[in-house]
Amino acid sequence: MILIKATTLALLLTITSNICLTHAAQVTDQCLEGDNNSKAAAIKIYSFEEALWPGPVRLTLAEKSLRDVEVIEVNLAVAENLSPEYLKINQHGTVPALVDTNTGMILDDSTTITKFLDENFPGTELYPAQELSNIDRWIKEAHNVDGNLLAISPANAGELKQKKAFAEKFLGDRLKALAKFMKKQDIALYREKQKEMQSVLNAYQHPEQAQPLYDSHNNEWKKAEAFLNRLDAQLAIGPYVVGKKYTLADVHTIPLLLRLKSIKGDAVLKGRQNLQRYLYKVASRENFKAVYGAL
Repeated sequence: MILIKATTLALLLTITSNICLTHAAQVTDQCLEGDNNSKAAAIKIYSFEEALWPGPVRLTLAEKSLRDVEVIEVNLAVAENLSPEYLKINQHGTVPALVDTNTGMILDDSTTITKFLDENFPGTELYPAQELSNIDRWIKEAHNVDGNLLAISPANAGELKQKKAFAEKFLGDRLKALAKFMKKQDIALYREKQKEMQSVLNAYQHPEQAQPLYDSHNNEWKKAEAFLNRLDAQLAIGPYVVGKKYTLADVHTIPLLLRLKSIKGDAVLKGRQNLQRYLYKVASRENFKAVYGAL
């Protein structure tokens, strides 16, 4: 199995050098001030290059050539997404988030954000009216697979040994940061996240207690395999997820496929010829290259 490293967790790279990147540690009220130069310049996206679900937003930005949008990096490795400052922007402590500094509107999930970008900015139409139900179905299918659980958890004792160093550092650093935040405010979200992370960390530190984590991983992988099989069958009508047009269904499917491939390697494409052909086709698109580089 492939060991997921902090720098390659989701293989999410920056979009282009033309997009302004700001570090989340610098988030202040100024990040929420409007810039009236253009509609796009008023949009700020809170993201993390190595996270899974900012991927659809980055692909959408690249597909529509929205180079004036500011992308602000929120470092999940040190729990910046749970900082009191970021929770003022996104109360769920997740990425991505979108802020329209002209209107004060905040969107806090990738599905809503990509639909907003498609509806409000020119370029490739990614959410065509005639395919709304099909697109929504496949977006829901993709988000029903927990790629984050698969990345952080082991399938067995062998994978536990492989992932142990990464998991202990990643979870340890996040727990340390969370402890500092809890000194400022003790809220339910913090207690919930602390419990979740400590439970996974305990499994790595006490392998004799890891069986429930193995079971969770393997059950999730079975669900992922079922999704991959349905997707492979769907792609027989291809070349894209809902047919001839590249849509938000593809934008949300691609990051998940890359995440699964980074975890399970060849098992993702093995025996799924339509899926293999699809992945290489979308990898040839300019928006894919701008976000992920070469496959």
